[in-house]
Amino acid sequence: MRYIGVNLHTTNFVVCFLSEDDTSRLETYPLTKTGINRFISHLDKEDELAVEVTANIYYFHDHIKVHVSRVVLRAGESCRVRSNSRKMTCRP
Repeated sequence: MRYIGVNLHTTNFVVCFLSEDDTSRLETYPLTKTGINRFISHLDKEDELAVEVTANIYYFHDHIKVHVSRVVLRAGESCRVRSNSRKMTCRP
């Protein structure tokens, strides 16, 4: 199982994949159907996501919810990808 944090922006979204061994990797995807489908191709049914709540959350959520075990919606300030440390400030 992995914990995955998603920070949605207007035109893209930044994802931090955090594995059980605490290794992490950051990926950026365009916020398009193609970008979401590419993101989905990297998901496992056991993964858990924390997603920042923004105006476009429902479109994103509706596409990914069936591909993971759990999606947690988080307030914007409580969930951020810290790019300088490659860590998430929250987990699902």
